[in-house]
Amino acid sequence: MTSTIAAVLASACLAIAAALTSGCSLAHGCTEAGCFDGVSFDGPEFEAARDDELLTVRACVEGKCAEQRTDFSGLGVGVDVPDDRDDVSVTFTVLDDDGRVLLDAAGTGRVDVNRPNGDDCPPECRFVRVRLAGGRLVPVEPDP
Repeated sequence: MTSTIAAVLASACLAIAAALTSGCSLAHGCTEAGCFDGVSFDGPEFEAARDDELLTVRACVEGKCAEQRTDFSGLGVGVDVPDDRDDVSVTFTVLDDDGRVLLDAAGTGRVDVNRPNGDDCPPECRFVRVRLAGGRLVPVEPDP
């Protein structure tokens, strides 16, 4: 796994852990857990066919796009997510090293807000989780 992906995954894990275990109180100060805006695709996962191959994973939210090269497509891609919408248009594309399209799907995702240090502390990050259903991207429902 590339160091960029490992760093993104580590940041996401820390943000989730912080969101579940820490709070913020103005009297006690804020913790410093970070997070990032982005989009993630929940399966099927695509892995590089060869050890030396990298996949290109491209995600777009409301027309703003970012891409990364990785050996695994199951992670999030950091991309700007508008702060004035609850639902956004999303595209997710995965290409192999030869430029062959493994996935090219579009749809709508629901914006989730993450405040890993509590409601009164920065940062506030927006993330969209989508999955494939009937050839289109649809929102991933939050865990109960």
